[in-house]
Amino acid sequence: MGTMKRFDAGFMRYKTRGVVFPPSIDYPDLSTLHADATGITADCSIGTIPLRAQDQPVPLEHKARFVYVTGWAIDQVAHRPAGGIHVVIDDTFIPVFIGARRDDIARAFSNPDYCHCGFVVAVPVTLIGPGSHHISVLFLNARRTAYSAFPFSAVVQIPGAR
Repeated sequence: MGTMKRFDAGFMRYKTRGVVFPPSIDYPDLSTLHADATGITADCSIGTIPLRAQDQPVPLEHKARFVYVTGWAIDQVAHRPAGGIHVVIDDTFIPVFIGARRDDIARAFSNPDYCHCGFVVAVPVTLIGPGSHHISVLFLNARRTAYSAFPFSAVVQIPGAR
């Protein structure tokens, strides 16, 4: 899986739109897991743009202060929310808290256990830097024994210094 780099936890102090990053997320080291989590179903976006394999870079507004990645993930084998999420920016792995309320997903899959399967992360652009950056998402199964990389990836274009 290549060299893994943990994101500087200093960004956790940011608070935006009522979302407070937890001080620490105890996820397993991905290098110890299998890359074959089956049963994961998920969807995510950068801002309002669905995160799929994009042909063109996703431009951020010049005044943007954060890159927002939002979505949901469930483990249909375990019938529970996914066990965790990592947003990967270039070669930096950012563990993301999963647990935002998503009643729409619980209704769509007729499983009330899925109601806390959402996630939101707001990464300050000042910590990413200007230029083109590859963003992807990894999902842990509910038991946190395997992960799945979906074709959720895009290049985000962050404007230069203001």
